[in-house]
Amino acid sequence: MNIKPSGICLITLHERTTVGHLKTELQMTELIRTLEEQKEEFKRAKLLATPIAGLLAWLIVGIGGIFLSVTGEVWVLFIATGSIVYLGMFVSKFNGREFP
Repeated sequence: MNIKPSGICLITLHERTTVGHLKTELQMTELIRTLEEQKEEFKRAKLLATPIAGLLAWLIVGIGGIFLSVTGEVWVLFIATGSIVYLGMFVSKFNGREFP
């Protein structure tokens, strides 16, 4: 079996029941996609705003941890982690994708 570096090998599990016991077969299917197809799929992917929002929230927490007191750090952590979804909605407006 020769798999190209840009290919993905998908393993599917098929189950059949025969006279009270379970027989399992593994069947390998090759999916070969070019790099351009993978790039297009990546561009079409949704929810890219959420990781960016998480990055922003944790960046704020990290910077707040340097400059704030312990009480301030707790409040920044509480507010930032609770607002990741809302930051994701805000970021999705700028990257052209609709947040579900």
